[in-house]
Amino acid sequence: MNVADHLKRLEEELDLFDWREGDAPVWELARYSIASVASASMPSEAVSPQQMPRKEGNSDGFSFGTASRPDDHSSARRRLERFRRRLSLATKRNPLRGGHCDVALFGHPRRKQENGRWIDLYADPVSVILCKAYDVRLIEMDWNSHKKPELTPDLRYIDDLRRQARRQTGFSQFSPVGETKNRALDEAFRAAGIEIEPSNIVRTEIDRWCRWLPIYTDLLKKLAPRAVVLVNGSHLKALVAAARRLGIPSIELQHGSPAIGKLNYDFPAGRRMETFPDFFFSFGKFWTEVSRLPLPLERTPPVGFTYLRDRVSRFPEASDAGTRIMTISQPTCRAALAAATLASVQRTGGAFELLWKNHPVEEKLQDDVARALEEAGVRTLPPGADLYEAIASAGTIIGGYSTALYESVAFGRRPQIVKTGHEQLMSNLVAADAADLVCSAQEITFNRKPRADVVDSLFAMRSDSEILEKFDAAVKLGPYVA
Repeated sequence: MNVADHLKRLEEELDLFDWREGDAPVWELARYSIASVASASMPSEAVSPQQMPRKEGNSDGFSFGTASRPDDHSSARRRLERFRRRLSLATKRNPLRGGHCDVALFGHPRRKQENGRWIDLYADPVSVILCKAYDVRLIEMDWNSHKKPELTPDLRYIDDLRRQARRQTGFSQFSPVGETKNRALDEAFRAAGIEIEPSNIVRTEIDRWCRWLPIYTDLLKKLAPRAVVLVNGSHLKALVAAARRLGIPSIELQHGSPAIGKLNYDFPAGRRMETFPDFFFSFGKFWTEVSRLPLPLERTPPVGFTYLRDRVSRFPEASDAGTRIMTISQPTCRAALAAATLASVQRTGGAFELLWKNHPVEEKLQDDVARALEEAGVRTLPPGADLYEAIASAGTIIGGYSTALYESVAFGRRPQIVKTGHEQLMSNLVAADAADLVCSAQEITFNRKPRADVVDSLFAMRSDSEILEKFDAAVKLGPYVA
């Protein structure tokens, strides 16, 4: 069963978008989380990393995992460290330090190292551009949620706001209409054989909204920004709603692969969403064409992926790239991709060098796949190897599903998508004539290039000045009023 289609039918039958508890637009808040949890509960559903569910019962308003530290009260050093961190969060790292700002930019967890420091691939490059014309306050979710040292100076954190949110009055009781809809949802999921109770997720999301909406409203009143920029609108709905109620435009920076069927970017036509940002700055026009955003076209400008743009410039195609084939692995289809890679070794008879790029969670694995690849002469790239440099070094890219396969198109590669049971996550790329879907290694086409117009459609390589122009226009246009 396709969970997204099931939910779309239910929201029409039960008028779920009209459901409100107080000022909370219930279905907008719960829809994506329910789809994510339901998909993860079904072994037959292919779930992308962007669709992994949030932890239920966590009322901090974010999906990002917190790297918890042992609470060792017997350690004077640890107590001192905790005190220093709290002091820094209240002073140097306080988002309100410095008073008003032009742009409040809410970033994404840091995950990639640059020159010994950890970078936010989406927010950091855009922050640098906006700082040329605006006073930007770059705010992150949790002191412990990313690796350090960070690349961007003067980051601010909202840990203290999280503590405030936990002290806020949460959601207490459903209305009679809400109780009826909850029962109908639970019964519909049981009838469909989906072993979750959506009513629990609904309650969690409303509780999160009740706690965080006043917190964000107060924060934005004090910062008084001309615009709010965020990377992941799916988890910052209360922030978007607070900004709109204060007349502040909100702008989401694309960070994944929006598509029809991903319910954070697939909405009914003609319906305005209270919690979706006023603008969506996409990597390229392709992404807004293959999703259903609740915005008019002029509010979804293609501005490119700045970090990727800079990497394409930094890593030009290697002169001998045509002699290399690289497989980009994914944990959920590792064995199938390894089989295709080993079959390619036999097919090419030593004419190509074959490379294997592990997913970060696979880098320490010493399993049958790793041993078979080594015995066949496939060179596994070392942990921490730069993905983009590796793409530039290989003329042929093989994979199952990954954002990296989309990104390889920006380097002039036409990825070969192996059927592993997850290929529907890459169907848009195949439909755009930017990739080939293959059933076996015999069907792989080596060193095939995508058309230039296809590359621009996926990743518009906009200059810094062009990005600033789009941002200026968004600030002037203001919040979206349907």
